[in-house]
Amino acid sequence: MPRILFITAHCPCGPSYGGKLRTLHMARILKQYSTLGMVIIPFGKIDEATQEQVRKEFDLRAVFDMDHMAPKTVGALARREIDPYYAFTGRLKLSEESAACLGRIVREYDLVWFHGILLPNSLGRATWPNAVLDIDDIQSQVYEGIAKQQGNWFKRLKAVRQVILWRRRERVLLDRFGIVCVCSDRDKQYLGGGDGIHIIPNGFEAPSSEPVRIPVDPPQIGFIGTLCYQPNFEGLRWFISHVWPLVKAARRDARLRLVGMNTDAGIAATGPDIDGLGFVDDVSREIAGWSASIVPINVGGGTRIKIAEAFSRKSPVVSTSLGAYGYKIESGRECLLADSARDFAAACVGLLESRELGDGLAERAWERFSSEWSWDAIAPKVLAAVDSCLSRVGVADRPWSRQSH
Repeated sequence: MPRILFITAHCPCGPSYGGKLRTLHMARILKQYSTLGMVIIPFGKIDEATQEQVRKEFDLRAVFDMDHMAPKTVGALARREIDPYYAFTGRLKLSEESAACLGRIVREYDLVWFHGILLPNSLGRATWPNAVLDIDDIQSQVYEGIAKQQGNWFKRLKAVRQVILWRRRERVLLDRFGIVCVCSDRDKQYLGGGDGIHIIPNGFEAPSSEPVRIPVDPPQIGFIGTLCYQPNFEGLRWFISHVWPLVKAARRDARLRLVGMNTDAGIAATGPDIDGLGFVDDVSREIAGWSASIVPINVGGGTRIKIAEAFSRKSPVVSTSLGAYGYKIESGRECLLADSARDFAAACVGLLESRELGDGLAERAWERFSSEWSWDAIAPKVLAAVDSCLSRVGVADRPWSRQSH
């Protein structure tokens, strides 16, 4: 069977968030059809107990710390500005000893799978012809959103500079990697299109049985996501400051429920009708009681996994257009889309007051999820990307290539 090395900054075990879930399910799909090894290079620390959890499911070859500074010489800084192939785009890198060890591990495999561009860039190598680069956030789009939101002209100028730098780097991704994977057709066209770019949408694990909605009284609106992720934090702050007062004016009994890392501190204390729950063991039971799930995202790139998660749990969704970016959905059919505070609030109030409206959206969203956004439905797209990359580097033993995708 093909030998695939999965290199990621996201530990597949531990607290749940979008990058971690994509890593976990991609690795599970690849493990079924290959001899899979895993290397984790986290932008942080992973305790030994969590590493042991990973070892129970995957062949964890190594965990390396990103503990050295990237080159800061005049030449390095100049290359970072003008050379789109220059890999050290971040501040940190591996030590020479760790880099040498990783190099030895890489040589044992037919293909390398990277999650995100920041990680391979921190390794200092310009080209990876036998690698699949899986991008769930396109950096130039992230900085473009930041630039639009900035009120400070100097910070806006810094963000625009990053947009220009990353657009230049993104034009050469197919020269640097064997295959590039993105989350949507819009992302594929943004990067120039072509056979070398595959679409693997963000998905969510299908529940063991079809969910049942049981909205509670007084009614609840819910948000799920880690507030360590800046777009989530900024979006929720916008909702609480500008949308929530309008919702409360129409429905004084409504409550806002926040689920995810860091939701039990800080921003959750901004109102007595806001419940910051932090990490919740049984998320499905919590979400079943919500009249609506909100995705109030106004900055960032890629697609939001919380859309697929809400659809998988039959929770009606109110989202900004950017929050639903990458999903081919229609407002009023699978969800409600709104970009102004007034329209967003009106959509939320509509779901608080109409169980029938919410049920209709949830049923249609569930049908789309089951056919397009469960990991079972996405698996053939993952295998097609690997098959394409292996064929380019001449690895013939690709067992799934003989099966129907």
